[in-house]
Amino acid sequence: MAARTRSVFAQECRVDAVVRPGGAWPPERTAEVAFAGRSNVGKSSLINALVGRDDLARTSRTPGTTRTIAFYRIGHDLTLVDLPGYGFAAAGRAAMVSWQGLVAGYFESRRALRRVCLLVDGYVGLKSTDLTALESLAALAVETRIVLTKVDRNKDPAAMQRSVQAATAGFANVLPAILMTSVRRDVGLAELRDDLASLATGARDAL
Repeated sequence: MAARTRSVFAQECRVDAVVRPGGAWPPERTAEVAFAGRSNVGKSSLINALVGRDDLARTSRTPGTTRTIAFYRIGHDLTLVDLPGYGFAAAGRAAMVSWQGLVAGYFESRRALRRVCLLVDGYVGLKSTDLTALESLAALAVETRIVLTKVDRNKDPAAMQRSVQAATAGFANVLPAILMTSVRRDVGLAELRDDLASLATGARDAL
């Protein structure tokens, strides 16, 4: 697996498309993994860290400002999809409805989707909006991996991991292993890259 991971992530990562409400979807060139989570959970920072770039995915200090779906294609093997954050009501009802429609359209139309990585703040833990997102993903039967972010802020991240695992055990679409990551401390990034590489186009033939 390590060789496969190096092969995938050694390739150039580029912005393949940025889709706004009402926009056209890009061609499905590779396997896709979508990153979802509450606003300000660290999706863009995690994507940047995974591909070794500081300037690929747009980060913002203002939650709820991302109103697009960004597609970051790694060579010919894998596309990381940055979904708009959820759970930030100050963005306005009209904008929220528009974003929800955009995300629903993605799930309904992308046959290349292999998995959703649902990011949960490793310091704050699960919120009601996370559970609502999990219920939606379960209804769509989308395979989901929970990834804890910012675990360096938690004095006992293992306890948080156990808590989240217990709370999500009833979701049949959620994979049992919950990954812990920290962009600041470079925790869990190699493990997450291995996990993503296993889903890449052609990965089954390479193993």
